[in-house]
Amino acid sequence: MLKPQLELVEELLHTAPLKKTSSLPVLHGGIGVVAVDFTYGSLDAPVLKNINFHIKAGECAIVQGPSGAGKTT
Repeated sequence: MLKPQLELVEELLHTAPLKKTSSLPVLHGGIGVVAVDFTYGSLDAPVLKNINFHIKAGECAIVQGPSGAGKTT
């Protein structure tokens, strides 16, 4: 039953890595979000209200919360 999956894993393990053809641009500045609301189409009230943040270049940020809390949104 697992044979097709194991064959796929073995194939992936023996595949040569892709060659890097270009580099990503160096970004300067940051990214910011100001006063963002989000409402799912089927709901009347926003699930996110007045979201604000700024991430400076070189900083890392995470979104943490329980399953189903809207982190992907």
